[in-house]
Amino acid sequence: MIFIWTTLTLQKNVMFRMFALLCMTRICLATTAIIDGVEVDCFVNCACCNGGAAQCLYHSTYGDYYCVDGCVAPMMGNKCRNYCRGNCLTCSQHTGSPCFTCKDTFYDLNSLCNKTCSVGCVGGTCNADGTCTTCREHFEGDKCDTCIQGKYGAYCSMNCLYQNCRCTEMNGCDSCKTGFAGYVCEKCIAGYYEANCSKQCPSGCSGGNCMSNGTCFQCVSGYHGEQCYNRCSKGCSDAVCYSNGTCTCLSSFAGTHCDECVVGYYGETCQQQCSVGCSTSYCSKDDGSCNCDKNFVQVKCDACTIGLYGLYCDLHCSDNCAGDTCSRIDGACTDGCVNGYSGSNCTTKCETGCASCQQFDKSYCISCTHGYSGSKCNCPSNCECYRGDKCNICLEQWRNPSYQCKCHTKYCTSNACTTCLNSTYFLNNTECCECPKNCKGGSCTTGLKCNGGCKDGFFGIDCSQKCTDIDDVCLKCSLLDGKCFICKTGYYPNESGDCVSCNGNCNNGLCNPETGKCIKGCVVSFWGDKCDINCYSKCVSCQQESGICNSCTDPTVHGLYCNESCYLSCVGKTCEQSSGHCSLGCDGNVFGNMCQTICPKNCLQTGTKPSCNTDGDCLYGCINDLEGGDCTERRIYIASSTNTATAALSGILGILLICTAAGCYMWNRRRSKPEQEDKRETEMTYEQLQGQARGQTYTNVDDHYSVLSV
Repeated sequence: MIFIWTTLTLQKNVMFRMFALLCMTRICLATTAIIDGVEVDCFVNCACCNGGAAQCLYHSTYGDYYCVDGCVAPMMGNKCRNYCRGNCLTCSQHTGSPCFTCKDTFYDLNSLCNKTCSVGCVGGTCNADGTCTTCREHFEGDKCDTCIQGKYGAYCSMNCLYQNCRCTEMNGCDSCKTGFAGYVCEKCIAGYYEANCSKQCPSGCSGGNCMSNGTCFQCVSGYHGEQCYNRCSKGCSDAVCYSNGTCTCLSSFAGTHCDECVVGYYGETCQQQCSVGCSTSYCSKDDGSCNCDKNFVQVKCDACTIGLYGLYCDLHCSDNCAGDTCSRIDGACTDGCVNGYSGSNCTTKCETGCASCQQFDKSYCISCTHGYSGSKCNCPSNCECYRGDKCNICLEQWRNPSYQCKCHTKYCTSNACTTCLNSTYFLNNTECCECPKNCKGGSCTTGLKCNGGCKDGFFGIDCSQKCTDIDDVCLKCSLLDGKCFICKTGYYPNESGDCVSCNGNCNNGLCNPETGKCIKGCVVSFWGDKCDINCYSKCVSCQQESGICNSCTDPTVHGLYCNESCYLSCVGKTCEQSSGHCSLGCDGNVFGNMCQTICPKNCLQTGTKPSCNTDGDCLYGCINDLEGGDCTERRIYIASSTNTATAALSGILGILLICTAAGCYMWNRRRSKPEQEDKRETEMTYEQLQGQARGQTYTNVDDHYSVLSV
């Protein structure tokens, strides 16, 4: 029994150790992948299949848990439990080769992505061939593996001592930056200048050499100026001039540089005459441009104002000329005719059915009404028309003559034609038909109803009608009745949906094409959204939104609407518009911002001038011996000199009499009271007398009166 128990114990230990070894092996050999940001153990069946468990099925060759839609990156194998080889991110599922894409910072599919992208690539990532989309700072080259001039080191972060050199160590100079030369690339190569030696000396420099600022030492023949960019004028004899451009002129040229034409001529050789439409005999030498006389337009004033023709542009083109333009010579319509007319002067109507026709053949239709085609406008499109040009057969597998042969099986998704390619077609029995071309978004439903409404400019269930058929200046209208929502520039829809001209009081005649609100403001004297309200009568101009006056026509009024009179006491009856304050001062015996307050009545007046200043203080003194800024304080006179001396002497005699009386009194008291009490009483009496003496003040003053205010 002991033997059996020992054997079982050994077997359990062996099995436990084997199980532990298998677990450690399983952990060490664990393969994981990141799916949607979560690390997943790919040894779990179906865990790393593309599409998850739904794409993990039995395969007759590969058995259970076969990933039918491949593996997530970077896994491979029938059950997607192995990594792609090398640094491949995606590879062949069964063999791991070829490598389809590389992990970030690696490239070269042929070597299983074992080449590392240059550190000079932004983010360390590169293309399949090692090239980089963008280089980090201080790197250059297709693979961003070269330092720019002036930098060196593994990260191109260290500076070469000589910044115009390409170096591999600080004091080195292996080669020069483009345009530089010298032992340490300290100067420009011949023919170049500027700090970076990047600018080539002007081509007009003789010998191709110039100073460091680009100034030529000498110009080649026929040029002048500091950098010899300027050609000598063609008006110079032999095309030669001095360094300042002056020269001897040919006969048809004038000016110190011979670059002007004689009066009445223009052109490169001054051989062309200025137009009779120029307001003066002069025109631009370069292009003949000039200021035009009445009825003439264009740069050279050699064309008539739209709608006019003739030598002096005083005749009117035909009303049927397209664009209202015609030949200045004979009045022939140069841009063709408006729809419905033909002929040289567009006075002949096109044949019936033609929306427009050739200018010189009224029976040959260019466009037709009601969707018809052909030179006679009798044949629908995609049809074979005969015997009256009526559509009987659809052409080239087109179907449904009743729908102008716009249906075809090529628009179906299958031979059975149960659905159409997209919403721009609708199903009609066994074919799909084109939606009306003017449907917004191109989609429709059976019955030719546009799903998203019509394109701007069209209306109707099938969007076949033009907004301009109802109003020729309408850009967008109601789907059902064609009432206009948005009009062309210069117009807006009224309440009835008809396009009307912007109010004539709009600046530049411009208004919002939907609301009619003037978008450039109003002309002077009008305000409101449509500039249809008059500014107040005394406004020079007013604000469009509120009608508040910007300024007043009359300086005697003020207020937001210039409808409040300035006070009559303002000088000239004028005041500031914003506050009503009298800007020139007061007229009369008044003061204050608005001259409403009468000067104090005790101010002394002089003539007709105000007796007080703007603060109400009297300017010329007071009446009735009054004083103070507003003359409200009265003067009191106090006598001095002899009177003062007499009063002082009387005061002294009075004190002596009081002292004598007090002495007598104290003598009698001492006889009847104890000595200590008499002494205390004597001290108190003495203090009282001292206090009375201190109350008197004697001052020596001059012989005059001093004034006290009361």
